[in-house]
Amino acid sequence: MAPAGDTVLAQSGARIGHRGDIQMSDLLRSYRSLPTGQRVLVGGVAVIVALVILVNLSHILGAVVSIGLALIALGFVALVLAGLFLIAYAVVRAVGTRL
Repeated sequence: MAPAGDTVLAQSGARIGHRGDIQMSDLLRSYRSLPTGQRVLVGGVAVIVALVILVNLSHILGAVVSIGLALIALGFVALVLAGLFLIAYAVVRAVGTRL
């Protein structure tokens, strides 16, 4: 049996790719089976959603960058605190061995 990530041949002989490819082809098949009016409605909603995302893209990217910088700052603070604790531990051990 082939691993899940590999491309395998279906029993019908058609090439089926990764799971996402199968889901996308199922989605397209479902979309194509809709009546014309519903297809236009779904397409219109998809265009409106894409436009909303495009208009808000700068805000979305700004939020992603802000969160990323906050996480980097948090990691830096943790690094500094760990260094301070290591220095304190070394000083205590050095003083303790001289007593």
